[in-house]
Amino acid sequence: MQVKESYFSKVPYRTQMIAVIAGMAALAAVGIVASFLFADRIRETEYAAWLAEAKTETYQMSERLHAKLYRTESTLRAIAERFRAAGSINPAEFRTLVEESRDWDPEVRFDVVAFAERVAHAEREAFEQSAGQTLTSVGNPDEAAPITGESFAVRVAAPPNELIRPFADLATHAALLETVKTARRLPGTAVLGISFVGENGQRKIPVAITADLGAVSGVIVATFDLKNFVAETVGVDMAPGLGMRLVERDSEAGATPQQTAILGEMTAPGEAISHVVRLSKGMARWSLNWDISRTFQGGPHSGIERLARIGGSAASVLLAAALAYLTVLSLRFRQQVREKTAELSRKAMIIQLTMDSIDQGFAVWNSDQRLVVWSRRCQDFWYSPGDWLVPGTHMRQLLKHLAAHGAFGKHWDDDIIERELERIVSAGVDSQERFQMTDGVHVHVRRFPLEHGGHVAVYTDTSTQDKAMEQLAESRDAMEAEVRRRTHDLIVARDRAEKANLAKTHLLANVSHELRTPLNAIIGFAEMIDLNIGIAGTNAKTHGYARHIMTAGQSLLSVVSDLLDVSRIEAGVLEIESTEVDVPYVLNDVIELIQAAADKRDVEIISDTDKNLPSLYVDEHRFRQILINLTDNAVKFSNPGGVVTVSAGIDPRGNMAIRVADKGIGISEHDIPRILEPFQQVENVLVRTHEGAGLGLPLARSLTELMNGRFEVMSTVGEGTTVTLVFPRDRVGRKAGT
Repeated sequence: MQVKESYFSKVPYRTQMIAVIAGMAALAAVGIVASFLFADRIRETEYAAWLAEAKTETYQMSERLHAKLYRTESTLRAIAERFRAAGSINPAEFRTLVEESRDWDPEVRFDVVAFAERVAHAEREAFEQSAGQTLTSVGNPDEAAPITGESFAVRVAAPPNELIRPFADLATHAALLETVKTARRLPGTAVLGISFVGENGQRKIPVAITADLGAVSGVIVATFDLKNFVAETVGVDMAPGLGMRLVERDSEAGATPQQTAILGEMTAPGEAISHVVRLSKGMARWSLNWDISRTFQGGPHSGIERLARIGGSAASVLLAAALAYLTVLSLRFRQQVREKTAELSRKAMIIQLTMDSIDQGFAVWNSDQRLVVWSRRCQDFWYSPGDWLVPGTHMRQLLKHLAAHGAFGKHWDDDIIERELERIVSAGVDSQERFQMTDGVHVHVRRFPLEHGGHVAVYTDTSTQDKAMEQLAESRDAMEAEVRRRTHDLIVARDRAEKANLAKTHLLANVSHELRTPLNAIIGFAEMIDLNIGIAGTNAKTHGYARHIMTAGQSLLSVVSDLLDVSRIEAGVLEIESTEVDVPYVLNDVIELIQAAADKRDVEIISDTDKNLPSLYVDEHRFRQILINLTDNAVKFSNPGGVVTVSAGIDPRGNMAIRVADKGIGISEHDIPRILEPFQQVENVLVRTHEGAGLGLPLARSLTELMNGRFEVMSTVGEGTTVTLVFPRDRVGRKAGT
């Protein structure tokens, strides 16, 4: 260590400073990169949470559709039960029954409900003669229905339409026929059919259930409009940013089902993310394609990500600047860190090698107790079986080999082998046991289940393991000792850094205090000179000098006071005493105080504050100090003829927001973080003429945050700046802790 100090002391000062600047720049760059990487991780997390929320929403909507389909089937099943109970086909009673069913579940609406009688091929002619009516095709009353193996003649329909009407043969419509046949094969089950295009071009869904009346065999069949069904179920409550496309899968299309878009398009619009929920009911095979756009809930939250980028970058720069005071110590400390880190890495490598060298064997068995794969170490545990040991060997054969080598005693037979096999199988795939080989080696066997049946058996020579565990414990103790020493070094370095920062703060506070005393004297004597104008020996020129001295002294005293406040805040000793404050009164008071300076610059100050605004619990002196700084800045950076607006109000969350807005020169977005740091101003032609130490905004922000407020700055170059103070609702209208 002495050699390093001696060498470093001989390095020229310029070289030392270059090294310091390079180190600070590197540290800041690393911090900024880390902030951006962390922000990227936050963005990914927020995106995943947003997508999960959207999927949850789609699952809920899908469940609502599923539930309504179930209620639709239940309603049709109830109609069928009531119809069978009536025992006759009466059109008037059937219409009354259908009308009453609308009150059972107001959300279930059928286009038409009908009873269709099954008519065999041999009975069709007699049926038509008895009815005095020829069966016609579905959707075409002027076309006679072709003669097929069986017909399903509509006897009653409520209300009838162009598609389903009395004496229409449902066998002439493919979708209706398949639905009816399926319902006939599943008595008592309401069967949802495949969609079809109705008479008005809209997609219709058929649903049918058997309803026999004594010797009359038939079905109750109904249809409903798919688009209205979906819109009434999920359309009203669907969150903005979500869309749904309904695709029907052909279950008879083989391995690759044919898909048809029955609501919407086949592909998702734009850059929307599609989440598919499959729904199967009866013959219907639907894919609910939920399209999630970036407008859902405003997209993934990005506020924390931006805060991580900006705040992390700013913190990195500040940290690099603070470390400039500890350059030599930092260089030495980094060297120690590298040495300790390398040493810990070597020890960790030794531990890893020790763990990797643990002598174990493993074997994989399937659910039929046949060997799949095994390691070479298993040969030692299995008494070196010969070439007969191949994949597929049954465990019984291996047990016989072990028995032949004395694993189960000197005398054994097939019954012992079977009992041992039964014991292993009964123990289960998640079990363990220990045994001793004939050469005295103790073996521990642990079995782990596999996902699709079978298990993995791990064989461990416990004597070797004990020795390895002892070595591992020694390495662990050594590593823990190094970690404790390393932790102690880090604590010492941290304490030194904190002492250096505290010394800086105390120096700033002492200097500010020592400056205020003579400044008060200068201002006091200047006021005395000004008050004694007219006494012999004084004149107007002396009066002007006195005025200049008072103005300059008061300005300097304000800067010194701000310096003192900054040092107190950094030291954590600034006290806040909250009282009930009349906000409109304080705002008007501040405007009157700044009005003279505003008139001098030809700037108008406008107050836009509700007189009935609730009171605010803050430190009135500090609150007034913040508003004076903000209003004075707004006037100072406004152009002649400009307007400064001071307003206060309650936001939707119950917080009180106070804004000071100007139409002045404005600040670029990348300069805003800089001006919120002490002693910083934006360096450009527009602001070089404006005086100030760069303490107003940083001090205002710090004081606002000490009173649990939030300090926000929004600005555009050439358009102006708006500064907003947001105080939480627990400080509005009632007593709040400070």
